[in-house]
Amino acid sequence: MAGGEGTRLRPLTLDVPKPFLRVAGKPAIEYALDALVAAGIKDILVTTFYKPERLIQHLSGGSRLKARIFYSVEDEAMGTAGGVAKCLPLLGDDTVVVLSGDVIADVNVKALVDAHQRSGAVATMALTTVDNPTEFGIVGLGPTGRIVRFKEKPKADEVFSNLVNAGIYVLSPEALRAIPQGETYDFSKQLFPKLLEAGKRLQGVPLEGFWMDVGRPGDLLKASQALGQKHRGGPLKEGAKVSPSARVARTDLYPGAAVEGSALVEDCILYDGSRIEDKATVKGTILAPDAVVGAGARVSDCVLGRGARVKPGATVQGERVQPGQVAG
Repeated sequence: MAGGEGTRLRPLTLDVPKPFLRVAGKPAIEYALDALVAAGIKDILVTTFYKPERLIQHLSGGSRLKARIFYSVEDEAMGTAGGVAKCLPLLGDDTVVVLSGDVIADVNVKALVDAHQRSGAVATMALTTVDNPTEFGIVGLGPTGRIVRFKEKPKADEVFSNLVNAGIYVLSPEALRAIPQGETYDFSKQLFPKLLEAGKRLQGVPLEGFWMDVGRPGDLLKASQALGQKHRGGPLKEGAKVSPSARVARTDLYPGAAVEGSALVEDCILYDGSRIEDKATVKGTILAPDAVVGAGARVSDCVLGRGARVKPGATVQGERVQPGQVAG
């Protein structure tokens, strides 16, 4: 599923769909695709709605990932389950693995499929734990791992578990047939409660691997650092230019990015062609391609859209600067 607009990540997603945002050097969706291929799943169908041309152009037929990738482009958003239901004629009677391309899912899909087959459930849901369950769908389990209750984005006084739905499912043909055709329909809010009410077995399985929702800029920064450490042992620095006098820590630098003079940069992402000029101090900030922080500026906890600029000497904190705009 790769239809999300990523509204909370704007202005980064104004010209790039959320699943195509690069995290630690590669598009977020590729972590999910690589996990599927590692599990032996080679036929992959991508459902998409927002700016599908970018994904299709990049992923093409899937040969680079050693898979066959097909696409279902929605004319209007159909919900998580509705978009999958549209593809049922292509899915046949196969068991299907569904992943959200909007999260980072560097996970063990095969372990999830094996658990599904052992349990005999009509649907199996990958679960993970989070510190703040109010932003997710929480799940209650019985002693054998059978799901006994759900609550989507509960209020603080409604929380009964810190186990949350990770947006990764294994679905039997019976579960898929329960999705109505031609309707906007959601897995968490509609399909799973419907199956539970009908007495069907739904299984919850703890996730193996790295999972993170990157719905906010701070999440994107954390995921980039964690995955860079996991896969490369540190930040991305390929093709960037860093002055010998500059101080750069825990920051991904994409090709053509530059840190000049004695600038200080910590906990940031500098996408292609972005630049931080001499004596600037930049912390906890994401610079989209070609964004610039002027000399001597102080910038913290900001997102700069494509081609945005911060004036020399300005102090900017907690702002989202739209593409091509000037702050300070």
